[in-house]
Amino acid sequence: MRKLPDTGFTLKSLSYKLFPATCHLCMMNSQRSFDLCECCEAALPLVALSCIHCALPLPEVLQTIPQIDIQPICTTCLHAPPSFKRAIAGFLYASHIINMLHRIKFQQGTLDSYLLSHLFVRQLELAYTKQRLPEIILPVPLAPARLFRRGYNQSAGIARQLGQELNIPVNYHLLSRKLNTRPQTGLNRTARAKNLHNAFQVDKPIKYTCVALVDDVMTTGATLQSLAQCLLSAGVEEVHVWVLARTPQ
Repeated sequence: MRKLPDTGFTLKSLSYKLFPATCHLCMMNSQRSFDLCECCEAALPLVALSCIHCALPLPEVLQTIPQIDIQPICTTCLHAPPSFKRAIAGFLYASHIINMLHRIKFQQGTLDSYLLSHLFVRQLELAYTKQRLPEIILPVPLAPARLFRRGYNQSAGIARQLGQELNIPVNYHLLSRKLNTRPQTGLNRTARAKNLHNAFQVDKPIKYTCVALVDDVMTTGATLQSLAQCLLSAGVEEVHVWVLARTPQ
């Protein structure tokens, strides 16, 4: 996790000196310049080992196998890989993460979004030590009617934070959802894919070869698969997926 710089004056550093940080989860003094204490941060369920293509968490027993120079792939992706080339998830969709993502999605939980995105940056930096980062970040778009009712696109907020910390531009207007589809919750994999058929479109010419799609949570990957197909059809060579949380199988 990135620490505040030791030199130089910032409003944030001054605010932490005047008002010590309170842990967002246990509501105790965090004892550091971050709104999570070390105990609560350690309790967040990280994705330790996952499929390189779909970010599905893999069995822990695989971590005991001596490392070789290949990326782990789940059985599903071996037979039918998704349109996006790489997927990275920060946390398992469990425990505190469920509550934090619910606040991000339905209550404009900007602090939850900041905390999880900030921690996710560390994992992204490790994941790209041998590979260049994507050129642009694209948040998953909401249908206009849903955006109007909710007043906030949680994926855009996450993308903004990741872009600032990784120094990657974010484009909020390149993709749009042209169909006001029913919510994906409760649908199986086949129904999710059918629900999103032709739901998205690319609104402007694309000059990028590698892009990162950002969303809050990934379950079957149907939304991200549909968007990736749109981007590849528009001329993008590689689509990477970044999500705060991944639902275990």
